[in-house]
Amino acid sequence: MSGPLTCLVTIHGIGFEEPPDDGQGMPGYADALHSMLREVIPGLGDDPERGHGAVYVAGPSPTSMDRLDPSRPLATPGAHCAHVALVYTCFEESMPDPLGLFAIILWSVRYARSYITARGAVQMLVGTLQSLRRKGSPGATSYPGSLRLRDEAQRRQLRNRMRRHPRRREPNRRPSGPFSIVWQVSQDVGGYVARHKYRERVRSFVEAVLTSLSCREDVRAIVLNTHSNGTVVGFDVLSDLDPSTDLKIRGLVTAGSPLRKYADLLGWGTDAGRLCPRRWINVWDRRDPVADSLQPPVTWRRGQPHTGGPGLFHRWSPAEGELGPVTVTDRMVDNVQDARPGGGGLRSHDYWANPGFCQILADLHDEVERESE
Repeated sequence: MSGPLTCLVTIHGIGFEEPPDDGQGMPGYADALHSMLREVIPGLGDDPERGHGAVYVAGPSPTSMDRLDPSRPLATPGAHCAHVALVYTCFEESMPDPLGLFAIILWSVRYARSYITARGAVQMLVGTLQSLRRKGSPGATSYPGSLRLRDEAQRRQLRNRMRRHPRRREPNRRPSGPFSIVWQVSQDVGGYVARHKYRERVRSFVEAVLTSLSCREDVRAIVLNTHSNGTVVGFDVLSDLDPSTDLKIRGLVTAGSPLRKYADLLGWGTDAGRLCPRRWINVWDRRDPVADSLQPPVTWRRGQPHTGGPGLFHRWSPAEGELGPVTVTDRMVDNVQDARPGGGGLRSHDYWANPGFCQILADLHDEVERESE
């Protein structure tokens, strides 16, 4: 058993999670990020059972939590940081939810004025177009990208079946290129917002993983690394997490987070429940149409000057008997300019390809590790 460990738990946007298939030479969705983090976190260990990459925990099979059994180490010997990546694409609906997406659009139109100014809307459109056009700096180290669609494995299985049955044709299941990202986001967001059973399955799985890790004696602190709609999942779970589990969660990183959109456009509000991380860093790119600043107060609208502030969210303090802010610190990056080339889709949303983002995550890890000693 390795220990004591700081455990980095990665939660990606729902549809972009892909478990590894070492037999086919296919890496998991967080393996490229893991390699970049090893450049800035020297003590980051690999999965001792795979010999490389992150430790993957996938649901919802009865044995899905076996990988977190205390008898099975989370990192290679000598490491002081473990990396656990969650996979819950199996909980998703197999088809898009057009009614849920339509409801989201109606809500967004109704409350758009509370979220964005006319100037901000123009800036968002221009930034999105720049992000789609930019290919990255020539000669830079290539990066596979973190926006990998979930049905890559399904397509691979389908091609294998076609070899056995050559008369069958592979159906065109989704659009290609940048529009495939839009298709995926509409499917995931529509399902998560509109289907309660789907949302609860995801929340229960993530909560079970965090509880299991917190109960391990070799884990002294947990840092959550969340991306895109994974930031919503992480927020959802932490806002209702048992206080005994919350004791080991020392840091939260939200990257490319649409949480302000959920609060302003979808009527989720700004109550953070029990969420109270010791460190909360929100990383965003001004060209990223998905991401928002979370540090300004609820009265701030996208397109206005960034005034700073205590944070968008608040929580009830039983000890003081009043509402207090949940402190969040914004950190701006430029993925379009700085991210390594090679990823596809919306470049401004590909935070894991940006060494600057990896350094932010490494700095938070170092802070948490020093405090836990």
